[in-house]
Amino acid sequence: MTKQVALEAQTRDGLGKEKAKKLRGQGLIPAEFYGKGTENLHLTVNHKEFEKALKNSEAKYNSLFKLNIQDKGEEIVLLRDYHKDPLTERFWHLDFYKIDTKHPISVKVHIKLVGECPAVKAGLVLAQAVHELPIKCLPLEIPVAVEVDISKLENAHDAVRISDLQLPNITIELPPGQEIVHAEVPRELKVEEAPAAAAADVPATEQKAEGEAKAGEAPKAEAGKEAKPEAKKDESKK
Repeated sequence: MTKQVALEAQTRDGLGKEKAKKLRGQGLIPAEFYGKGTENLHLTVNHKEFEKALKNSEAKYNSLFKLNIQDKGEEIVLLRDYHKDPLTERFWHLDFYKIDTKHPISVKVHIKLVGECPAVKAGLVLAQAVHELPIKCLPLEIPVAVEVDISKLENAHDAVRISDLQLPNITIELPPGQEIVHAEVPRELKVEEAPAAAAADVPATEQKAEGEAKAGEAPKAEAGKEAKPEAKKDESKK
């Protein structure tokens, strides 16, 4: 279950790239507050305080915050989106979405593989198709992560599917047959096995011994000897 983390926010008036750049230079992160039936607000939060709050939240980017907005009071919000500087990794912008704790919302939750996998011990590898699980549940029931047990994967093509998960009070927004992770033969072994498999597919009638003459062809000469030309028929008797 996701716990709520306290965070202070200030309202801001100026908009635009230059204003946002100036705010970042002051150690602030431009942010937006919005939600159903509420007024949209332009905010700022202290960069250091936000990173500290995020660090204290187990859910990280599905974090729920008790956002104390200047002159507006406290709101329960979800960190809906964020942008980072690709070089410095500092936060550029945040989106806070006001939630109703009594109504389900859709989010994506990190998948964590757990358990010892017999297939891996046997030399196979795991191929994971789903890394984030789209779910729908009450905000206070959002899990920090969804654990997927891989201890029953023993052979190639063994898989864990959506239908194998047991998540009470949570709706998974993927089809039951969707594979999450499966065991398979390593790629390098597949490449090595391919020529052998191709040879096995050649019909036995085509696998003739070397030197065996084909029907309708003259026999090959022995080593070191030339094949004698076929004698011409005497046409003088015609």
